[in-house]
Amino acid sequence: MSYDLFLKPRGAPLTAAAFSAYFRQRPHVTLHGNDAHYQNEDTGVYFSFAFRDAVAGDPDDASDAYPVAFNINYFRPSFFILEAAPEVAALVAHFDMAVQDPQVGGMGDGEFDVGLLEAGWAAGNAFACTSILQQPHADEAVMALPTAKLLKAWQWNLHRSALQTQLGEATFVPAILFF
Repeated sequence: MSYDLFLKPRGAPLTAAAFSAYFRQRPHVTLHGNDAHYQNEDTGVYFSFAFRDAVAGDPDDASDAYPVAFNINYFRPSFFILEAAPEVAALVAHFDMAVQDPQVGGMGDGEFDVGLLEAGWAAGNAFACTSILQQPHADEAVMALPTAKLLKAWQWNLHRSALQTQLGEATFVPAILFF
């Protein structure tokens, strides 16, 4: 289960070359063909953007008019969307994009709103978590921590490499890991 958001530029059509050039400059992004995969080794957060060039699909599917698809999984800690939202906002601003958000309670068609992205994903994530945790023996397989504790660990890990750079090689700045 995942959250999918579709994006299109308001002006000139987006090319695969422009999509790739943009993501080559973004930290934590690896390009695989027309897909840009974000993976932050320090925080564990991952999500992706896919470029679809000259889509010729179902004429009744409005998402075919949107060449970029953003995807982030559910059943993840709340900080996943907090790290993803600025990346989506930066892409939208860079290419002056409109959105199509088909999620229940999402943005709908039109303007991007970071607050609605975060709220829409949070609602879908809560539903996914509830659904998964209702399965037999799920409570035995899933480990959890309070949100505040997870957010503190994520904040530390998010800024860990910058602190390491600031302090230099003489000081080791560890990541917080959970086992």
